[in-house]
Amino acid sequence: MDNKEKFSSETSENFNFMEQITPYVSRWKWFVAGGFLALLVAFLYLRYATPLYKASTIIMLKDENKGGTVNEFSILSDLNIGVKDNVENEVEVLRSRTLSEKAVKKLNLNVSYFPLGKKKPDLYKESPVNVTVDKLSESFEKETPLELEIKGLNDIAYNLYNDGKLLGKYNYGDAVKNEIGQFTVNKSEQYFRKPDFGLSVELDGVENTAQTYRKVLNVNLLGKNTSVLELSSTNSNKEKAIDYLNALVEIYNSDAIADRRFISENTSDFLTQRLDILTKEIDAVEKTTEKFKKDNQVTDIVSEANLYTQNTSEFEKRYLDINTRVELIDNVIKGFIDTETTGKTFPMLDALTADPALSEAINEHNKLVLSRNESAVNAGPENFRIKQMDEQIKSLKKAIKENLILLKSNLNIQKSDISRQQRVLSGRVSSVPTLEREFREITRQQGVKDALYLYLLEKREEAEISTVALAPNAKVIDRAFSSNIPVSPKKMIIYLAALILGLVIPFTIIYLSTLLDNKIKNKSDVEKYLSAPYLGDVPHTKSDDKIIKANSNSEFAEALRIIRTNMDFILGNIAENRSKSIFVTSSLPKEGKTFMAMNLAGTFALSGKKTLLIEMDIRNPKIGQYLKLPSQGLTNYLASSDIDINSVIVKVPDFKELYIIPAKVVPPNPAELLMNPKLTEMFEYLKTKFDYIIVDTAPVNLVADTLLTAKNADAFVYVVRENQTTKEMLQKAQKLHKENKLPNMCVLLNDTTVKANDSYGYGYFQDKHRNKPWWKRILG
Repeated sequence: MDNKEKFSSETSENFNFMEQITPYVSRWKWFVAGGFLALLVAFLYLRYATPLYKASTIIMLKDENKGGTVNEFSILSDLNIGVKDNVENEVEVLRSRTLSEKAVKKLNLNVSYFPLGKKKPDLYKESPVNVTVDKLSESFEKETPLELEIKGLNDIAYNLYNDGKLLGKYNYGDAVKNEIGQFTVNKSEQYFRKPDFGLSVELDGVENTAQTYRKVLNVNLLGKNTSVLELSSTNSNKEKAIDYLNALVEIYNSDAIADRRFISENTSDFLTQRLDILTKEIDAVEKTTEKFKKDNQVTDIVSEANLYTQNTSEFEKRYLDINTRVELIDNVIKGFIDTETTGKTFPMLDALTADPALSEAINEHNKLVLSRNESAVNAGPENFRIKQMDEQIKSLKKAIKENLILLKSNLNIQKSDISRQQRVLSGRVSSVPTLEREFREITRQQGVKDALYLYLLEKREEAEISTVALAPNAKVIDRAFSSNIPVSPKKMIIYLAALILGLVIPFTIIYLSTLLDNKIKNKSDVEKYLSAPYLGDVPHTKSDDKIIKANSNSEFAEALRIIRTNMDFILGNIAENRSKSIFVTSSLPKEGKTFMAMNLAGTFALSGKKTLLIEMDIRNPKIGQYLKLPSQGLTNYLASSDIDINSVIVKVPDFKELYIIPAKVVPPNPAELLMNPKLTEMFEYLKTKFDYIIVDTAPVNLVADTLLTAKNADAFVYVVRENQTTKEMLQKAQKLHKENKLPNMCVLLNDTTVKANDSYGYGYFQDKHRNKPWWKRILG
């Protein structure tokens, strides 16, 4: 591995964890605010939420396969007639809308009572009156639940209101008929506690109420191999939930008994009718059998027919086996002998190895193939030994083919012999009298009818017994019970969920904003899209100096020294006594390309190396303006044959070893000027005079100038600017790198934000960073 590959490998293995969490740490206030607001919302929700209580009951469905009373549903189950009683079916029955509606009607759950002006508590079983709804008008039924107000006047009468409007004065026990519908208000046991009561009543349709209860009903099987079910329901009033479950089980059992009785009676009637018909059919078959034997004097022709059939099956089996071996031999000849399979062994199949001579030839062939393959690992196909072994393999394959052909011929003779014997046996079978077939048909009919008669007779007795032995389908193990502790809302879970949500929302916002940001943020982004070696990153500097100063210990200067060292590492393949030309480019303007070229040249010059900076971005020259240099430059030299290259080389003030060739004038034909052969001659000459030549070139995504001059570069420094260069630009740079259009390319990240974990490890900057308070280091 050369220096370039080592450098790329080492830099790609570094993972800066702080770079990943900085967007979140810098916005810590978002998380504090999100968590606080979420907890506040959770508190308000819990303050006004209605608590729900859970009631449950446990029942066991009858197992009809373990004794007990006869299950009518299973009487004809063997014939697939009727309904099969199983746990899955019964679970669906318990969840059915019909069963739920019956429970709602029985308990009058579609009517709820509350104190006036309040929704809590529900006065279930504590209301001074009971309202029984006979029918609601269609217009009001669509608007359910309907709210009414009842105010007691005395022991006889009450006033009825709707939306504050008096509907009338009525007596207890009298049917109320008006635009709402028809219902009755009766006194309850709680009436005498407060006869001058005020009450709010909610009337709902039975179907709507039943659907509400069905949604919160859960039916769970308590074990895979059991028929024990747990029924549970939730309600704001635990007494309602308890009564609903108990009523549901009672109605389920009563409906099941009624269904069983109906099915048992119908089953018994059906079986009686079938038995009468079968009795007549059996008598007719018995008379037919008796007449057949008397007319044809039949004794026992079944045994002889069975013997012929058995022999026929044996011959068919032998014929199939021989035919399979013949086809296998054909496949082996085509797949292993007639094709070029020098390096493959023959399959060791029983059909082939049964013959001793053939088996020995195949074994010898396979051993030779294995030996040949082993020798071929270290020797080529043209090796004399390999060729000799290939010839031996071909000879063996020829011998094996002859043996296979001979074996196939013998097998075909056996096939012909078996076919002849089959024809003889078929003639014998066909000679069996037609009487045998007729007799079999008669006895078959008699056997079927006898078995069916006995089966139906047994089932009729079971049906008669089950009609008078009906038991509930479900045994209640535990009646419905509810704890005093509500199951919802769960405070801890809601607070925890609210806190998590309060943290997830700002996290998601930050994550998405980071994800959708197409700008390069850090080293990880660079290495993700560009596989060129990572040269280093240069932090943002607030200094007004355009070029590095001697003896500077700033973060910026330390970063440049590291980049200089890394640059020497990348250029390690070039002889030490040879001049090195480094081209600096970028994707687009304003990414710091020119600035980095100037400072990279200054850094090399400060290390004692004679360095030349060439301004080759002739379309947009700026270095001459920055350093206030004379008017002539590179453009003048390339455009004129009278100007000597040494006349445009300018020494940079305050630097002992730094020189520059500015571009100065913007030419009308930049591309053609850069294609001038004088440019190559210029580089050849300058490499004899300078240790390092730093070249500021044009952005590669705007013009082709840089690619035209790339042949003169020993290395390319591709400048990427944080929060400026897009990921799309790096993908284009990656394409240039893969196509090697920018020789020895490496990447530099410019204008980075100094993070808390960043430290170049030198002098003043390291001490300055270490002396920061811990909270500043965290927040960067």
